[in-house]
Amino acid sequence: YVIYAFIGCGLAAATVIACSLIISNWFVSRRGMAMGIMAMGTSTGGMAMSPVANWIIQNYGWQTAYVFSGTIILSVGLPIIVFLLRPHPSESGLEPFVDPGLPPEDADTSWGLSLKEAFFSPAFWQIAALMFLIGLVTSGLGTYIVPCVKDFGHSPAKSAYVWSIALGAMTVAKFLFGPISDRWGPKNAMAGACALMSVSILVLSFAVRYEDRKSTRL
Repeated sequence: YVIYAFIGCGLAAATVIACSLIISNWFVSRRGMAMGIMAMGTSTGGMAMSPVANWIIQNYGWQTAYVFSGTIILSVGLPIIVFLLRPHPSESGLEPFVDPGLPPEDADTSWGLSLKEAFFSPAFWQIAALMFLIGLVTSGLGTYIVPCVKDFGHSPAKSAYVWSIALGAMTVAKFLFGPISDRWGPKNAMAGACALMSVSILVLSFAVRYEDRKSTRL
């Protein structure tokens, strides 16, 4: 539990929080598309690694799978962050991306709230509560989808492939919702995404084992 607490802190600090800040610094226009493409990385990586990690677990044990994953992060991810990533475009002598036709008042990057102002803003706590609930649901799905598929009678390998397919669908959805956010606003895009997720979970709750359905028909 202690190790997973550290993993959770590391994931939050290295993915959503940091990447969202960097995208906001680099993009004034088309932030939704940039955020969607950035977020595709987590799903694409998970889609590719799920079968690989399952194969390692089945043949060499879960400890080896963790060592393999950690080695990739340290040998590939960390050097990219340290030597290539620039949190702000000014560090590379550039300006944030702005559409040429954007009105000057919308292209202003100097606006924002201080930490104290955000802390006392109702909108901040509404967003925080929403992200907590979304994280709670998505974490539960990610944790239990493979055991759920195994309970339906499938092998660990097939269960891992099911999760890989789900991550592939997430990759497509993240790419599509980026332009939707730019065109109709992040509020509407998030509302649509939450609605689709709710419907999907409702459909999942009616899933039954194939053998049980077959015996019921007989």
